[in-house]
Amino acid sequence: MAVTVRTNHNLRFNTAVVAPWPSTVDTTNRKVLDQNGDPFLLFGFSSWAMGQSLTNSEITSALQAIHARGYNMVNACPCGVDVHSVGSPAKYQNIAGQSYFTGTPFQSSLGAAWSTMDWVQSETERLGMVLMLSWFVSFGTSGIGGDIDAASTAQMRTFGQNVATRYLNAPNMMWHVEGDGGDPPANSTRGRKLDYLFRGITETQTTPRLIFAEPQLDTTAYDRYISQEGTDPTGYQWLHLSANSLYSYASNSTEVFDTVWAQTGATTYPVWDCEPPYVDNSQYTGNFRQQVRERNFSVFIRGGCAINYGDESWWPFDQGTWPIASMSWVSVPDRVETVQASYAWALLAAYCAVLDWAPDTSMLTTGLGSGDTKASSGKSSGAFLIYFPSSRTVTVDTTVISGTANVRLRWYDPTAGTFSTVAASEAQQSGRSVSYPGNHADGTSDYVLVVDLA
Repeated sequence: MAVTVRTNHNLRFNTAVVAPWPSTVDTTNRKVLDQNGDPFLLFGFSSWAMGQSLTNSEITSALQAIHARGYNMVNACPCGVDVHSVGSPAKYQNIAGQSYFTGTPFQSSLGAAWSTMDWVQSETERLGMVLMLSWFVSFGTSGIGGDIDAASTAQMRTFGQNVATRYLNAPNMMWHVEGDGGDPPANSTRGRKLDYLFRGITETQTTPRLIFAEPQLDTTAYDRYISQEGTDPTGYQWLHLSANSLYSYASNSTEVFDTVWAQTGATTYPVWDCEPPYVDNSQYTGNFRQQVRERNFSVFIRGGCAINYGDESWWPFDQGTWPIASMSWVSVPDRVETVQASYAWALLAAYCAVLDWAPDTSMLTTGLGSGDTKASSGKSSGAFLIYFPSSRTVTVDTTVISGTANVRLRWYDPTAGTFSTVAASEAQQSGRSVSYPGNHADGTSDYVLVVDLA
């Protein structure tokens, strides 16, 4: 089928840019595409306070460490992440004490602290990583919501123009709204101010950029933003999102993703996981590492375009008191969960970054499961991936792969990033029973069955 690019979401790109960057949205296959028309999977590492809590040399070290683990995106806020205490002025400063504004937030010009965000942008571009620059609205006084309310629509528009001008030639950027509990209705005071921020951005940038959002927990971006798109002054006229979003702390990862994927009114939008439970948090039940792996695999196998993976010991970068953190941020890239996520990214990038990848269960005839045990299954024209959260009887129909060529069957160990071969090459068959591997060292038994053409 032909690719359809969503109106107002198309990116014009500079042909001199060699690295691939997320550029357009394909509404037929629900993919984010790069400037070459190829699917771009976003493996993000949530880094909210990077522009407030780290020096330039620390930013470089942090980005290089997670880039080496296969992450290709970070979110970062130029202002608004209150990592010290609620109401602290530090949310508008960098680590050197410089301010992001010369005066009142959003009512004055850009301050010296923006040099830190400049460094984040230049270093992510150098490494071939995407920078999702986030407006941290948040809830209560923890973010920028109240200060947005206090500014005029004209001042918010000017602020948007100033930021867009500053990063006019940065090819690796996306815009992001962290609404969370501060999601404003489009016709509210805050909603109008936020829309005028994006008016300033969109009318200034010569290269329109994708826009993602994190809505309130257990809602979607369609619920909170997309469904309210319209005209000024009652709808979001300039804040037009490029993707719908999953935001749930439930453990039945496949089912919660599929619900968002099939949401009425939003079935042409890509879907991203805007904030799965971060490592060190306690929302998941059962073995936490297995649940993290399950979430990572299920999002992309079921057709997702991005994830905002997180670690509670990472994003504050040791600033202030954060009770959930268990180690210094410098140790996080070598953490077991971080390394195991890199194994997921490697497999997913190899198989799911094709235009025809889509959720599909037709190969799995026995062993689908339900709830927290439900397998995640997806396919392209020449391959199937099936993530199993736990051990079970498995029967597959390999004749559903296109053509009559022989197929290869392998198990992928998500705790080690290694394959074990079931069959190097065999004829396709409709009732192929596959013996399940033994438990991992930690007692869990999640594996990915990989079936592709031999």
